[in-house]
Amino acid sequence: MDPQIFWSSEGWDGDLSLAIPDLARDEDLKTAVLISLFSDRRALVDDPLPDGISIWRGAEGDAVPGLSGRRGWWADPTLPALPAGQADWIGSRLWLLSREKWTPAVAERVRFYAEEALTWLLEDGVATALAFEVERTPFQAIQLYVTITRSGGALWQGRFDWAWSDLFKLKQ
Repeated sequence: MDPQIFWSSEGWDGDLSLAIPDLARDEDLKTAVLISLFSDRRALVDDPLPDGISIWRGAEGDAVPGLSGRRGWWADPTLPALPAGQADWIGSRLWLLSREKWTPAVAERVRFYAEEALTWLLEDGVATALAFEVERTPFQAIQLYVTITRSGGALWQGRFDWAWSDLFKLKQ
């Protein structure tokens, strides 16, 4: 079992839940899905960055030497490639959509990035099927529905509409 991650409804803040005197425990699949979807995966070389720059800027706007605006976990480039030659990186590229206008093409990218982030569940035998549905709510939020068929046949479903309320300020 993994510690339970919970997200604040007042902002883009995640934390570990405490059940005194220990960490609260949660279903491991939920934690793995949250980390896979909402950790920043490194942008590909040809991905346009939301702010149009390729270097990390500090709080004062100054370039920070050695940090890339392509984000991602620092150790991803050190991991060995998978048998098919592709990188085995943690997280998703959903963060790249933070300044996008809502269009059907953006909805498709949400679905694609979510699928890309969770495909490891199939490759590692945790799941036998993944299904995704993306919608726009009347209040301009994105709803992402994820259904995972576990290897034993049980279904796990997650709805992620809260995740974009602060992260993505979608334009009309």
